[in-house]
Amino acid sequence: MQPVKYNEVRFTTDDRNESLGKKIREATTMKIPVQLIIGPKDKEAREVSVRTKDGEEKVALEQLAEYLRRL
Repeated sequence: MQPVKYNEVRFTTDDRNESLGKKIREATTMKIPVQLIIGPKDKEAREVSVRTKDGEEKVALEQLAEYLRRL
């Protein structure tokens, strides 16, 4: 099994000084298929919020690579 960094995954980081809601709305409007949201609580819990067209789900950081492969 190859690490995610060797697969063809394109990503960008939105670190603009905008509200989270605005960033999510814009990403949804741009039809970005998968959004990873990491806030202070997520970081502390070592989790990532994964948003897709089917909804949002919390995923443990250790399980993120496998979760993304299954999408």
